[in-house]
Amino acid sequence: MSNLKEYQKKRNFSKTKEPRGKISKSSKKTIFVVQKHSARSLHYDFRIEVDGVLKSWAVPKGPSTNPKDKRLAIHVEDHPLEYGNFEGVIEKGNYGAGNVEIWDKGFFINSTIKDGKPEPLSKWIDKGHFMIYLKGDRLRGKFAFNRMKDNNWLLIKMKETFEENLDSKFIKVKNKTIEITHAKKEIFANIIKEDFVNYYKKVAKLMLPHIKDRPISMYRMPDGLRNEGFFQKHVPDYFPSWVKKVKITRKESKIKYVIANDEASIVYLATQMVVPHIWSSRIDKLNYPDRMIFDLDPSVNDFKKTQEVALEVNKFLKSLKLPSYIMTSGNKGYHIIVPLDRSANQKEVKEFSEKIAKTLVKNFPKLMTNELRIKKREDKVMIDTLRNAPTSTAVAPYSVRASLRGGIAMPIEWKEVKKINPHHFTLDNYNSRIKKEIWKNIYKKGISIEKITSF
Repeated sequence: MSNLKEYQKKRNFSKTKEPRGKISKSSKKTIFVVQKHSARSLHYDFRIEVDGVLKSWAVPKGPSTNPKDKRLAIHVEDHPLEYGNFEGVIEKGNYGAGNVEIWDKGFFINSTIKDGKPEPLSKWIDKGHFMIYLKGDRLRGKFAFNRMKDNNWLLIKMKETFEENLDSKFIKVKNKTIEITHAKKEIFANIIKEDFVNYYKKVAKLMLPHIKDRPISMYRMPDGLRNEGFFQKHVPDYFPSWVKKVKITRKESKIKYVIANDEASIVYLATQMVVPHIWSSRIDKLNYPDRMIFDLDPSVNDFKKTQEVALEVNKFLKSLKLPSYIMTSGNKGYHIIVPLDRSANQKEVKEFSEKIAKTLVKNFPKLMTNELRIKKREDKVMIDTLRNAPTSTAVAPYSVRASLRGGIAMPIEWKEVKKINPHHFTLDNYNSRIKKEIWKNIYKKGISIEKITSF
C-alpha cells in the first residue's frame, strides 16, 4: 500500500527544499528516476512510479547494465511523485543531508507478466519479485528486482537481444537533399535520430547568424546522446563539397575546420550527430573576437544560486555599460555573452574577461569563484573565462547538448532567468520558444572594451 507518512515524518519541510508531496493519480506513462545522492556515503536512489507514489530503493554501487552484476538495493520509504524532479542540496542537520542530482530519468513498462497479461506491480513488490522495462537516458532494457531478506533486494539487468531499425530517410533543405542514415535509431529516451535532425532543420535559420563564418569544433556522438562522444576538429573527407571548410595554421600545424554558412550545412552536421562548438571570432578576422563569454559553472546543483550569480554578473556588466545576453547551457549552468566590435584582439579580450571575473569574485567571495579545481570551489559558482582563450570554443546557441537530459543551449531573456533552469529546454518542449528570435542582431550592438579603462 502506498504511504507517505514515513517520508513526511523524517523531514522538516521548513528546513529542506524537498517536496512535501501527496499521493497522486497514476500517470498514463509511468516514470522512473535514479538520483545520485552524496549523503554520508554516496549511493543511488532508484525510484519507480507505482500507485501514485515513487517506490524507492537505495543502491549503494548504483545500477549496472552488465547482466553479470547483482546490485544490492535496499527498499526504503515511498516518496511523492514530485520527488522525481528534485535536485539540489539537502542542508546539514536534515535527513539525508547532501547533494542530490538526477542521474537518469525516463519511463518504464511493467514486464511482470502472468498468463500473457501484466500483473499489478504493487502485488509483486509485496511478493518480492518483479520485472520492468526501462526507457531512460542511461538505463535501457529489462531489469529484475528480487527480495533476499527483509528490505534487502537484488537489482539485475536481464539479457536481451534486439535489432535496430536502420532505415534511411531523405530531407530537403533549401536546394540540398540530405540523407539521414539510421533515421529510426533511438539516440535518447524516446527520441530517434530523425527527431534530432528535424529539430536542427527547424532552428537552422535562428542558429545561422551565431554560427556563420566561425570555425567549428565538432563534438560527435555516433552512439547517441546517452553515450560518450569525442571532439573532432579536422573535417572528414566524405563531407559533401558544398559544406564550406577552411584551413587554419596554428603552432605550425594546419587544421581543416568545417564552416556552417547555410541552413543545409547545419542540418548536415546534425545527420552526423554533431554538437557544434564555435570560435568566438570569424574567419575574416580570426584574432579579433566579436563576443566575450562568461560560463557560469556551479559546483553543486543549486539553480537558485546560479541564477543569483547570473543576475549579479549582468548588473555588473550593465554598470560598465556592456550589453549582455544569456542562454541556458543545456546542462548545469548559463552562458553570458557580451557582443564586441572586434577592435580588441584575443589576448586583450581574455585578459579583460579575467579582470571582470576577479572583480566579481572579490565583490562576492561567498557566492562566486574563479578556482579551476572543483574540490576547492566549495559550493560556489565558477565564473569561467577560459572560453575566451585563442582557439577555445563554446557550444553554439540552439545546440542540443550531450548531457543527461539532452538539454538545449537556448537563448532566453534576462527577465526569465529566475523562472528557467539551465536544462529546462529539451527536444520535448522547444516548439513555442523558437517562434521568437530572442538574440536578433546582437552582433550589431558590439562594443569596444578599450573604452572601459577602470573598474
